[in-house]
Amino acid sequence: MKTSIKEIVDAKQLPVFIGVTGHRNLRSGQKDQEQLEAAVRKVLSDMIDPDETTGKSKKYPHTEFMLLTSLAAGADQFVTEVVKKMGLRYGVVLPMKRETFLNRSGKDGIPDFTDAQKETALRLMNDRQCLFVHELPEEGDDDQKFRDAARFISDNSCCTIALWDGLIDKNQTAGTGATVRDSLHGVNYRSEYFSGITVPETRPVYHIYTPRDNTPHESENFYKVRSIFPQPLLETGDSWFTLNECDKCDETEIARRFSPDWEKKNRQKRQKLFTGYLRSIDRYNQSVVRHDSYIEKKKYDIVPEDKLLRKTDATYICNQYYLAFDPLAQYYQNRRNHLGRSVIVLAGVAYISLNFFSDFSDKSAIPLWLYVGLLLLALLVLGWIRFRIDYHNAYVYYRAIAEGLRVQFFWDAANIYGGSRTKAQVQDYYLRRQKNHIEWVRMALRTINLLGTACSINDSSRPSLEQVRNVSDLWLGKMDVYNEDTKEWEFPLSAESGIMHIKNNGQCGYYLNKSIRSRSDVTLPAALTRKEKRNAVSVSKFYRMGRLFRILEALCMMVSVVLIIGLTAVMSLSPDNAILSKDVVAGVNLKNCLVFVAGLLPIVAMVLREWTSFMGYREDVNRCIWYYSIFKRAINEIEGCATNSTAYPTEEKRVEAIQRKLFEIGKEALIENADWVMLNEKRAPEIPTN
Repeated sequence: MKTSIKEIVDAKQLPVFIGVTGHRNLRSGQKDQEQLEAAVRKVLSDMIDPDETTGKSKKYPHTEFMLLTSLAAGADQFVTEVVKKMGLRYGVVLPMKRETFLNRSGKDGIPDFTDAQKETALRLMNDRQCLFVHELPEEGDDDQKFRDAARFISDNSCCTIALWDGLIDKNQTAGTGATVRDSLHGVNYRSEYFSGITVPETRPVYHIYTPRDNTPHESENFYKVRSIFPQPLLETGDSWFTLNECDKCDETEIARRFSPDWEKKNRQKRQKLFTGYLRSIDRYNQSVVRHDSYIEKKKYDIVPEDKLLRKTDATYICNQYYLAFDPLAQYYQNRRNHLGRSVIVLAGVAYISLNFFSDFSDKSAIPLWLYVGLLLLALLVLGWIRFRIDYHNAYVYYRAIAEGLRVQFFWDAANIYGGSRTKAQVQDYYLRRQKNHIEWVRMALRTINLLGTACSINDSSRPSLEQVRNVSDLWLGKMDVYNEDTKEWEFPLSAESGIMHIKNNGQCGYYLNKSIRSRSDVTLPAALTRKEKRNAVSVSKFYRMGRLFRILEALCMMVSVVLIIGLTAVMSLSPDNAILSKDVVAGVNLKNCLVFVAGLLPIVAMVLREWTSFMGYREDVNRCIWYYSIFKRAINEIEGCATNSTAYPTEEKRVEAIQRKLFEIGKEALIENADWVMLNEKRAPEIPTN
């Protein structure tokens, strides 16, 4: 692993990569070079506003922005030189082996690089500002290799800078025009392995209208910059250069499309969405620094260091980022829960004070002022949770990333491929139904996977059967054990610090531990002491609490209805009833007390309902019951793959079968995590209403 990458990973910071594509044959005149450099600097300044001395962004001070380039002659080398002057670092992605790339000749026999360009490429690869040099696996013809490299850069970048004249040869599948199209339409490096109805990843393109060296005419539009944002749902039109028509554009049409008013409203909306992604990443990087001591105190590995049999740079990187996202998710969850509950309680007490004012305090305005004050305080706390700090979304999104990293960790440990050429990556299968507002989560996972890919050579070595079974045991858990003495199935426990915990037995144990009270088909080992059994089922209190709150809510509403009906009947039959007129305390009669209690109980029921809904006790338990059965089934199937010598006669076949099962269960886990995100996004704290 390159030292600079290790420094980033160990600091648990998320960099942001910007891709570049463009023509090889740029104009070489001094004026052209100066104008083009000014345009590139303008794009970077508008996007990140870098400091010229340190290279750090002024808009996003906690985030490092880097260039992703293939160092091809022309635009790639030019932009790399510009960002190098600006103090930014860069990563290099080559379409083939370094020696082949630098010494390659085109179909016409002309070398791709002159001696000077080759020297520049080597110098830039060996420069201290170069973060990594990654060589893609060589497959297909040259067009396929260059197209894969361009798409790889596009896939792993937040946006693309295109030095392009807006024209395209329709007979070519590779080149700048095709790369722009792929970026805006979301054509992926691994597109052939996905469903045709999968909503693709798209990204903005900053188009610098750049003439080639053989462009015969001059134009005032040369080197102008346009920001082109993908339209939703693959909607096309002339808000960007439609590639089937761009060769028909004359100078007047091009000038019109470069007008500042062109699609201004839509561009501003999408620009705001894009900057929101960058702000979310910067907020995470700030949180890592701000809560460093909490992270160090709470962090724990995905699996203990000594238990994983197959370790790679990719698993190391996944684990390092997990050590940041998991504690941060816990931190923001605790803050969100504490403050969210306080909002519910404050609102409940406020409504009680209003009820007290209406029933008892005809002359004093103190309860009314108390109502106003408590409600304003609840609104202030709610605003702090949701807007000032955004505890709720930070908790949900950091937990989503942590769970995505868990799946990626085990996929990397089992060396699972999503296609014939590339490792399986979680962002390709994760949160597909939340395309816009949560895009930054996939952006973060993509960046982490890029760092893992860049620092490790494509490892195609097949793990042993013992290694993939080790991954299965650590991730999913171990099989239930049939106890011959008790004639019952028992769930195996794992020892940690001398205490037996059911939840430590993989994901299956985690879900079982969450739902143990509702399981009638699982028996804890008889050898456990009462204390150990109590530890194993401690989480079941949430299930009991949710059920208790629902019972109390129903009782409150029933008692309130009975009181109202009873008071109505008594007052109708005996308006001057002496018992109801009798004072309970000085100046307060029984009728007023009963009316107050009848109004109080629905408020209590409302608070209990909001509390239960906010904490989601019932939904979480039902979800855990369902996914326990799924993971348990996966364990049984993997055990069958490992022991069925008839269906899988060789170890290689057994390893492949287990890898396929782990790949599928990983996708299932990602679906489960995405459902959890959708459910918990709706659990944001609210002011209870009666």
